[in-house]
Amino acid sequence: MAAAIALLEAYRPQTRNTEVLDTFIAYLQVRQQWMVNYRQRRIGQHSIGSGHVEKANDLIVAGRQKGRGMQWSLETSDALAALRTLLLNGGWEHYWQQRQILPLVAT
Repeated sequence: MAAAIALLEAYRPQTRNTEVLDTFIAYLQVRQQWMVNYRQRRIGQHSIGSGHVEKANDLIVAGRQKGRGMQWSLETSDALAALRTLLLNGGWEHYWQQRQILPLVAT
């Protein structure tokens, strides 16, 4: 991130609107701890893409909610996602019979 900010600072003399540049640099500095270092992730052989999240969304809500003429509020969409997740995780009967949600376990 420091290299990116240094590069932006190097272009300061050519910048037409320094206020926008200052705003962008401040944006980067404030969010620096949350920004992904893709080079380090690749070196560490960590996942970069959001494929798992996209697939989970497809399985849990997208197919059901994208039907013709459907409209969803945040509350009903969230509730549907919770119920669908419960079903896909095999906890449907357990929840309705014992009012308990199966614990999440990574396998």
